[in-house]
Amino acid sequence: ASNVLINSCGQEAFIALHGGNYTFRHCTFDNSHTYVIQRKFPAFLATNNDYKNKSGGVIVKSSLRLKMYNSIIWGEGVDEELDLEKANTTSVFDTLIRNTVIKSKKDYLKMPLVNIDPRFKVTGSKNTNYHLDSISKIRQRGMYMPFVKDDMDDLNRSATPDPGCYESKY
Repeated sequence: ASNVLINSCGQEAFIALHGGNYTFRHCTFDNSHTYVIQRKFPAFLATNNDYKNKSGGVIVKSSLRLKMYNSIIWGEGVDEELDLEKANTTSVFDTLIRNTVIKSKKDYLKMPLVNIDPRFKVTGSKNTNYHLDSISKIRQRGMYMPFVKDDMDDLNRSATPDPGCYESKY
């Protein structure tokens, strides 16, 4: 998936409980709300739990292959907006995350864009439109992807694109 916006879902914006093959490019997953809700779950959750029958026998092995580039995983209400859980199984658990902004306190990520507020534009009373503000510190922090030429507004992506589903006009 490319240039996707999933927001204000109440709980997870994306959830994959039993593996799958996923590639996300220039996507925005955000659970910052204009209303008060007590979330307990991250904006993005993926795991490789196997499908099991009632007696605990494995019916289907559930491998997880996740690639994410130039995306944003953000929200309010929880400290960890990304949860990648490797299940106690022999199923594949393969993740690759590059140039993605993530709200997280986990130091295992060791990525330069962790916990940098994307600073979405705000219009009116905290009505977020998911374009990056002109003072956003993540602007032009993506990697060039020749097969994602435009953003959701059909604006051309630059050689140093913005993470997320919208490209800055500045």
